[in-house]
Amino acid sequence: MKSSRRRRSGFMLMMVLVIIVLVSIVVAGFANHSLKVAVNSQASERNVQRKWAQASCQRVALELDSELLRVNPKPRNSPNEVGQLTNAFFEVELSGVTHKVVITDESAKADLNTLLEVLNEDRVTELAKSLISRSDVQLRFKELPKDSFERTAAIRRFQSWDQVFTDLEERPLSPEKLLEQANSLTLWGGLVNYRNSSDVVLREVSKAVAGPIVADRLLAVRIKSPDFSFEQALKSINPTEQQATRLGQVIGDQSEATGVWTISSEGNRQHYSLLVRRTFGRTINRYYSFSW
Repeated sequence: MKSSRRRRSGFMLMMVLVIIVLVSIVVAGFANHSLKVAVNSQASERNVQRKWAQASCQRVALELDSELLRVNPKPRNSPNEVGQLTNAFFEVELSGVTHKVVITDESAKADLNTLLEVLNEDRVTELAKSLISRSDVQLRFKELPKDSFERTAAIRRFQSWDQVFTDLEERPLSPEKLLEQANSLTLWGGLVNYRNSSDVVLREVSKAVAGPIVADRLLAVRIKSPDFSFEQALKSINPTEQQATRLGQVIGDQSEATGVWTISSEGNRQHYSLLVRRTFGRTINRYYSFSW
């Protein structure tokens, strides 16, 4: 009898221990799940805060673009100087995150889409390579699928930089390299702004459509008479009718697009975003947005 009671007591004790272990496992699992939910919730909250901060910075930047990207009538200091009038930047700190905002005049750059309407792909590739500053970047033009809405609607041939640039291992470029390479090239600028573009951009674009002699003459006029409009400069260099027509297809006097890069630094991690506003006429705007 006593032996039977001892066995039952031992069995009950074992069951109690098993139940305690199971309850401990469940509680630990619930606590771990709750911790993950809390961490994910905090991360989601930080992401939302960062995106709202980036959107606010972009809105302010687009309001200030005409003030920060003024036309500088002074001659350029160096024929090889790239992008000296295309960028302006400011920094703000919100909720412990530093946001660097870079405002770019996209029309001061060579627009590959606009150039492809005038030149063949080989010539545009040659021009683009002359404006790439890094040896670890290569061009890999990839068209949109022919059945896509964007391609059939013929809005823009290239919609993003992933269709244009790769690194040497055929991977998309990091945003840091993109920001650097996009200093002289764009997909959204329209006509090159005659007065805002750098010497190297104006020369390469002009040379591609009208030859090196006309390109050098046009650049010399801008240096000598910085207040001239593009039309005045064109008349002064006396190009042929064909040269004048082709130059007018890629160069103008207005800035039609503004880019806003936002680099948000949070600890050791950086988040990049790009917003481009392309203006058609006085009232129609189209926006292109990317994030990394």
